[in-house]
Amino acid sequence: MTLYQHEKKVLKMILREKIIYYRVMLSRASFDKSQLNNLGIKVQFPKKRMGGLTEFNYCWLQSVLLLLGFSILSPVHSFAASISDESNINRQKISDYTIQPEDILNITVIGEPDLTRNVTVLPDGKISYPYVGEFNVLGLTAKKVQSIIREKVALQVVNPEVSVSITKHVDLVKDYDYVSVLGAVKSPGKFIIQKDWNLLNVLAESGGLTSNRPEWTTALLVRRNETISIDILKLFTLADPKINMSVLPGDLLIVQDIDQAKTQVQVLGEVVRPGAITAPTDGSLAAVLASVGGPTALAALSRSVIRRNGENIAVNLQALMIEGKLPSDLLVKPGDILIIPTNKKQFSVFGAATKPGTTTYPDDIDLNVLTALSLSGGQAANADLKHVMLIRPSTIDKKPEIIEVNLWEVINKGNLSINVSVKPGDVIFVPDKGSDRRVQLGNVLNVIPSILFFLR
Repeated sequence: MTLYQHEKKVLKMILREKIIYYRVMLSRASFDKSQLNNLGIKVQFPKKRMGGLTEFNYCWLQSVLLLLGFSILSPVHSFAASISDESNINRQKISDYTIQPEDILNITVIGEPDLTRNVTVLPDGKISYPYVGEFNVLGLTAKKVQSIIREKVALQVVNPEVSVSITKHVDLVKDYDYVSVLGAVKSPGKFIIQKDWNLLNVLAESGGLTSNRPEWTTALLVRRNETISIDILKLFTLADPKINMSVLPGDLLIVQDIDQAKTQVQVLGEVVRPGAITAPTDGSLAAVLASVGGPTALAALSRSVIRRNGENIAVNLQALMIEGKLPSDLLVKPGDILIIPTNKKQFSVFGAATKPGTTTYPDDIDLNVLTALSLSGGQAANADLKHVMLIRPSTIDKKPEIIEVNLWEVINKGNLSINVSVKPGDVIFVPDKGSDRRVQLGNVLNVIPSILFFLR
């Protein structure tokens, strides 16, 4: 019969007779079989022949627990009981322990790896944790800290399972076991150096950068009396071992964001939402315009300006709106100011027009009399198109220039040569067929000074 078969037979007998077995490691010197037999416990031992001698290798005490317990006054039981008592005492000490500065807390939220981290208690007794912020844990138990964190995390995570334990007591860790991270990281603090740790490991342990643009972040590694500049962008994109150096006990990593003014673009003038925006990574002017809601109807896009380091760079954004492209070297940079001026160019249409009045002169095209009339809704039904007049105020002798235009011939005969160009400030008068043209014209000339006042 094999050892396995023998054990199986013994186990069946144990279950049948309802005998309680404990699995223990016993030796010939320390085990007295009569101690168990006196309690009504039968023990079966598989035997092994070694050099003609019979020895007990070990005994298998498989247990089916009864409703009532009992104690075995044996060396083995005494030893197990002493371990159990000591374990209970240790657990009691841990549960009663109050947190001190430089203790290491392991905070775990099951199913939320981003919320699981080791946190060092700062000298002032505070720690920082997502959804909770900075709070004081000095003198609190781990159970109390666990309750505080769970209450705050529960506002963001459904039924979070939070665990807080003290992974290292301050008395057990020397100063040289630490690396410190300060500045623009999500969880600054002091961290125990793990095996083969480098700068990326340290940054990951501190929660990562507060900015999502590493090119706008700088870092200094302070090592004893030496200060080493760290290129964060190359560290993140290349992970070059020359930059991603190993950390040493006592290292201090200081992470700083670049001045916000140097990472943004100011957009002023005729846009829907003027103000500061984050400079796009590709320097796209189209992206800048989209971020501020686009230009307004009064935007003079063709006269836009980029102000950079005190210098004005002319940029025709109207070409961007029409053709969808700009010169490849014309890019916006952090710190630039994009100015889109107001289009103050206007012209007026009076008389037999559908929408008479003053209209903004388009920034992107040159007007003639026919297109200007179209922008005013076109002619009215009683318009005298053969005697349309273009009135151009004079800046010299204040006597306006009057040009008569036969729009009927332009429209019906295609004679475009007489379709006079319209300039900003011009006034177009469309007479009414049923009235005296000279009287109508006189009335318009009388109001031109007022029109010019508002067009200034």
